[in-house]
Amino acid sequence: PARLPDSPEEARYLPDWLILTFEPRDKLLDPATRFRKIYKVYFDGAPTAGPAGLARYAFKENSPYADLELFVSRDPEQPALIRCDLKPSSLGPILCEARVIVTDQTMMRVRFAQQHLAEWRELDVKARSLAAEFFHPAPKL
Repeated sequence: PARLPDSPEEARYLPDWLILTFEPRDKLLDPATRFRKIYKVYFDGAPTAGPAGLARYAFKENSPYADLELFVSRDPEQPALIRCDLKPSSLGPILCEARVIVTDQTMMRVRFAQQHLAEWRELDVKARSLAAEFFHPAPKL
């Protein structure tokens, strides 16, 4: 956000927040593998055009992913696989999530409000930049 919230009530309203979570990568599939081996099985037809150059995939109603939609960038310069909930989260807005490989051992989960999906490129750059700061090697003393 442009500024920190003034109150706990305001902090609960998260439409402009970018939430980064870092997780061990040991049992997590990378996004491309997850797309090929898991998601593809549950698609409900061909993709349709989504915002900002993304392809939108709907999931079959009887699938474990029926409450999600998937947005995929085929841009080789900036690939992306973004899952969006169809219902509001406990945090308030409807959330979208992308997973980004940070290191061989670390995956970053990037969450943001669906209203910012068309800004996915800028959010991706911002998240990767923040991750680079977190995982930048410490200078030698």
